[in-house]
Amino acid sequence: MKANAKVTLNGKPHDGVTVPIFESTTRWSAIKLEDGSTLRFRPVVTEVVRVIDVFNEDGQPVYAVKSTNVLTVTAPGNLRQDRVPTVSPVQ
Repeated sequence: MKANAKVTLNGKPHDGVTVPIFESTTRWSAIKLEDGSTLRFRPVVTEVVRVIDVFNEDGQPVYAVKSTNVLTVTAPGNLRQDRVPTVSPVQ
C-alpha cells in the first residue's frame, strides 16, 4: 500500500491512499422549515482516502471524504422574488 495522498486530522498531517469508488447510492435529505420552505440536499462524494495506520476506537480504519453538496429550495410564494422576464435575443 503506497501513500498517494495527504490528509490532515486534528491538525496533524497523515499519509493516505486514495480508494476508488466502486459504487455510490446517495439519497436526498428533506428539511422542512418553519417559514414553509423545504430544503433538499445530498452529498456528492468525489474522493475517498484511507488514512494509513490510523484507526478509530473500534479498530476500524479512518477514511477522509471529499464531497460537495447539491441543494434545492422550494419556498412559499411570500418568500419568492418576482421573476424578471428574460429577453430573447433579436433574431
